[in-house]
Amino acid sequence: MSARATTFAAFALGSLGVLATVTSASCSGGTDAEVTMLTPEQLADPESCRGCHASAVAEWEGSMHAYASDDPVFVAMNRRMRREAPSLAADTCTRCHAPSAARKGLLADADPAAVEKLARRDKGVTCIFCHTIDATTGTHGASVRSASDGVLRGGIREPAKGAPHGAVYSALHDREQLGSSATCGACHDVTTPKGDLLERTYAEWQGSLYSKEGPSGLACGKCHMDGRDAPAADTPGAPVRKVHDHGMPGIDLALTPFPHADVQRSRVQAALEAVVLSKLCVRPSPSGVDVELTLDNAFAGHEFPSGATHDRRVWVELEALDGATSLLTSGKIPADRAVFETARTDPNLWIFGDTLADESGKPVLFLWEGKTHAGVKLPYAVTSDPKDPRFVHSLTKVYRVPGLPTSVSAKVHVRAIDVDVLGELVRSGDLAADVASKVPTLEIRTAARAWTKDLGFICVGP
Repeated sequence: MSARATTFAAFALGSLGVLATVTSASCSGGTDAEVTMLTPEQLADPESCRGCHASAVAEWEGSMHAYASDDPVFVAMNRRMRREAPSLAADTCTRCHAPSAARKGLLADADPAAVEKLARRDKGVTCIFCHTIDATTGTHGASVRSASDGVLRGGIREPAKGAPHGAVYSALHDREQLGSSATCGACHDVTTPKGDLLERTYAEWQGSLYSKEGPSGLACGKCHMDGRDAPAADTPGAPVRKVHDHGMPGIDLALTPFPHADVQRSRVQAALEAVVLSKLCVRPSPSGVDVELTLDNAFAGHEFPSGATHDRRVWVELEALDGATSLLTSGKIPADRAVFETARTDPNLWIFGDTLADESGKPVLFLWEGKTHAGVKLPYAVTSDPKDPRFVHSLTKVYRVPGLPTSVSAKVHVRAIDVDVLGELVRSGDLAADVASKVPTLEIRTAARAWTKDLGFICVGP
């Protein structure tokens, strides 16, 4: 038996010590050398992937997909939902946040803390879950079909021979194929237990310009899984492929110690700064000046914000100064204050996001309580034809400023989940206060604009 085959024989014995020290020599690198196939149990453990796919695993292990069932906010919400709505299926949320564990029946009992007790290999959205999907059967609740043939699916059209598992090309995993977005959509559209079509990221993409065949077509992976030319396996002689980043940045961040947290934050920041364009115009008015701010959802393939918009908050901080004297200030929100709470005393506050209500119209905070939602988001692009009335995907707000300012500045801030939701989870004992305080307020720095009096009455920005 070859040294390479001997190493894989050790793999097959399930030795974690071997898994931790596997080198690139473990993989055949596209030859016909004899190898020992990984067992189903080993394929289900992301650590088994690290020996040949170290880069992909390192990216994934710092992602929110890996963190999906560790996230203390999710854990707190899941625990509270199980307590307040015991009639709901035990896997109402975990079928997407820990899909492999849910499908193995590990989360079917009445213990609301079952997800917290999972072994590391079963937590989050694992390699085996995504790479065994062979069909989508719906648009929410992890509506996918998983193959049980031991063959892993991916976007490589001619998988190399000699891998310790079967491999086959799948259009559902190929970010160059628009249909691959359905794989993401199976979890990234959410319908509440009361029937509210709440999180609509996939449906929004379906209605956008980016879902159409042609030069503007972009699947979810084209933005959220950046591509590069590199070997797909860390093995001698492995061919160069178009591989993609498994960090999958969005808007959420790890709040507790987790691998590569600083890398994930920088990727989220970069993703946010590639989305919104802004223009600030200052014009004279009878009582002073009108400040007109336009925000354009220039590059997101969905509304902005998207996803859990009942938790998300995007808002504008605008200040008009005459020297050091404030003529108008809006959106200066302390880290410990909720955005919608601030709106009660800040009539100029411009907020993007949704609020939830129950059957009676009473405002509620949590997904399982919601029957309806309402709010303002930046629309997605529908057409590239400027003559089409649907061409505009921006919104504008005019601020009436009394007096003549010497400077005007505008900033756009983002919170993945706001203080009111976090505070309620702390109050109920489901979330630690020190964790809640770690949710950051990010700034979309590329959307910041500044005007000074010496520029005259002009517009600043694209």
